[in-house]
Amino acid sequence: MARRRSQRPQADASASSSAPPAPHLSAPSAGASRASSQGLASLPVPLLRQLARQVRQAVSALAPRPAALQPAVRFEAMEPRLLLAGDLALLAASGALTINLTTGNDQVVVEQVSGNGSDGVIVNVSVGALTQQFGTTSNAVKLIMADGLAGDDRFTFSNAIAVEVDITGGTGNDTIVGPAGEATWEIDGANAGTRKPGSDAPGLEFTGVETLRGGAGADRFIVRDGGSLSAGVDGGGGADTLIGNLMLAFVAAVSFATIVAVVAGLTLAGASAIAHDVYIGAIRGGEAHDREQVTAARIATVLMAIACVTLGIAAKGQNVAHLVGLGYSVAASANLPALLLTLYWKRCSTGGVLAGVVGGTCISIIMVLVSPNMTYPLDARKAAAAKVSAFEAIKSKV
Repeated sequence: MARRRSQRPQADASASSSAPPAPHLSAPSAGASRASSQGLASLPVPLLRQLARQVRQAVSALAPRPAALQPAVRFEAMEPRLLLAGDLALLAASGALTINLTTGNDQVVVEQVSGNGSDGVIVNVSVGALTQQFGTTSNAVKLIMADGLAGDDRFTFSNAIAVEVDITGGTGNDTIVGPAGEATWEIDGANAGTRKPGSDAPGLEFTGVETLRGGAGADRFIVRDGGSLSAGVDGGGGADTLIGNLMLAFVAAVSFATIVAVVAGLTLAGASAIAHDVYIGAIRGGEAHDREQVTAARIATVLMAIACVTLGIAAKGQNVAHLVGLGYSVAASANLPALLLTLYWKRCSTGGVLAGVVGGTCISIIMVLVSPNMTYPLDARKAAAAKVSAFEAIKSKV
């Protein structure tokens, strides 16, 4: 019995050592803590280490974790820009301000705030409802370049700009509105030219601009040789002046007056000949009242004018020298038979003169139409068209 009792405590100790109790994490009372501390002291060392490790893991799981660090965002200094639909304006370190607009109808207003031509200026640029200032004392604006791209753009200058301005209108019907003050606009190309103020300040150069509008001052518009504007000039306020090439204007006026006089004289002569010689002399046998003669002359004048206009439209693009020679040849061929019959044929009558005039005119016109001078342009155009077709065929095969 004594042996059995001595073995039972050993079995209980071995069982307790093989199956350790689960850790208890609740807050114990004072008596329970003393009892537990005495119980923990009686536990083996490996079991205590395992229990401490489990407690540390549970505490670390319950503790809040620090948030992961996000990558830092760095901001660098940039040039001042007009933040619209893209980078529409950029001020370079050299002082060149570039304004690139959109393909729509843009409204641009440029106003100088301060500065001068030597040191540069500070300007306000407005595109639509947005406005931004460009230029500083250390990086002033020394050149303004604007490109309108497509659309009907309008460039307005609120005051005089002390630096050079270069405007490219692009496509569309573009307009420049100048500031107040005296200025000279010179149009020396197709929708191109310059604007120079009355002082020695740099001017404005433009290309692809169809309309110019002066400011409140006295503007002077000068059209040089080869200069033209598609939409025209609006002087604006002030006493404005439009000046072209004086010599060209004088020559054009004299030529126009001469042409009008010649055309009027030929029309009246032809109408008189038709009314008096053909209608009254040949058709009415010389018996017609004055009122009837005036009516016949008026009708003949209208018919002559219609015939001349029709022939002029049909001869568009022809060589003027060739047309002049054609007129002289037809006139000579029509008058020569009448002169010869009248001078050298005693039995010549009115019918003979008419036959000579009509016959000579018809024969001369037919000979001119079949002559090489009339057929050569057609042959040349056909040959050129054949060369172009051959070139296009070779190009398509490459």
